[in-house]
Amino acid sequence: MVETRRVPDAVTPFEIRVGDEEIEDLHRRLRSTRFIAPPPVSDWSSGVPVAYLRELLEHWERAFDWRTEEARLNGFTHLRVLVDGVAMHCVHVRGSGVRPIPIVLVHGWPSSFVEMLDLATLLADPARGGGDAADAFDVVVPSLPGFAYSDAPRTPGCTSADNGRLVARVMRALGYERFAVHAYDVAASAMTAFCLSDPACVIGYHTTEPAIPGPYPVPERASLGAEERAYLALAAEWDADEGAYFAMLRTRPQTLGHALNDSPAGLAAWIVEKWWSWTVAPASGRRLHDTIPMDRVLSNIAIYWHTRTINSANWLYHAGRRPRVAGEQARVPVGVALTSQPIERAPRSWAERFFPDIRRWVDLGPVGHFVAAEQPASLAAAIRDFFRPLRH
Repeated sequence: MVETRRVPDAVTPFEIRVGDEEIEDLHRRLRSTRFIAPPPVSDWSSGVPVAYLRELLEHWERAFDWRTEEARLNGFTHLRVLVDGVAMHCVHVRGSGVRPIPIVLVHGWPSSFVEMLDLATLLADPARGGGDAADAFDVVVPSLPGFAYSDAPRTPGCTSADNGRLVARVMRALGYERFAVHAYDVAASAMTAFCLSDPACVIGYHTTEPAIPGPYPVPERASLGAEERAYLALAAEWDADEGAYFAMLRTRPQTLGHALNDSPAGLAAWIVEKWWSWTVAPASGRRLHDTIPMDRVLSNIAIYWHTRTINSANWLYHAGRRPRVAGEQARVPVGVALTSQPIERAPRSWAERFFPDIRRWVDLGPVGHFVAAEQPASLAAAIRDFFRPLRH
């Protein structure tokens, strides 16, 4: 449930409010989970282990306090902005410096705005982490269409370019005609489309996934360097091992959506498998919650559950990609901060085929896909360093 009051310019503040009966229903479903029989392997090689899922669901029912998390989330300024008939949710964090510049932080999948909140706080108030107040940003953290408290798209063919335009419309409704961008994952597809269509509005584009999007068409093999050929081979191996979710969501997302919307156990397993696999936990031998606290992982899952948006979020893959134009390039200043995920470590020569103006290329060290949740301070420092010379 969302409590709202109207203000001018189609911008509506609201607070997150989940009813007691909703929480009671969730706990009843968690207690009634029918677990699968333990498979022959007990590790993550075939998916989420039964023992781990039991632990996670028990914590969700008995220890995770939604009311405490709800109060934390409501400590931020939440808005819904009506653009093109779609109500877009965002969190707005004003910068503390004298001249903060606006930046939009756009989440990926299966994530949500909650992943970006620690990062938003660090960027808005650098002095809190020992930084320079002159590096402050006005931060906007939107929810992509169909995620969390943003409306689902009204038409079945909403593309990544459409999503990028909606995010940009949110920024303009808040008074920001020109702004910085940080995006990764599916948000990288959306926001690079905006970089292509309206480059003059982009102060600079920062990402942890320089291979999204890649050049189009794919260059002839003879024109590729050795690093580029090795990366494309790695990408093919990654797709064979990790790409089942993409094939499912691109073709029949709704079949899966029925189960995920009805079962908190199924939803938790679906999301947490990616949060484990795409962090540093597998490579380091550590547990996921040594990297990201269990309550933060559950906060993201709970947002999907309470908003009933897992199907509309999954539909983003089915709706259609932006049509590609041969040889197009995003001619905006670009900063790259590499994670330790091999699939995200495209060679610079490959990235430069689409991003010809890369100004900064740094390595964040051992950190995974959800870097804003794993190491927000490291990512905040990389973003500040990239945009510092672009502020004026």
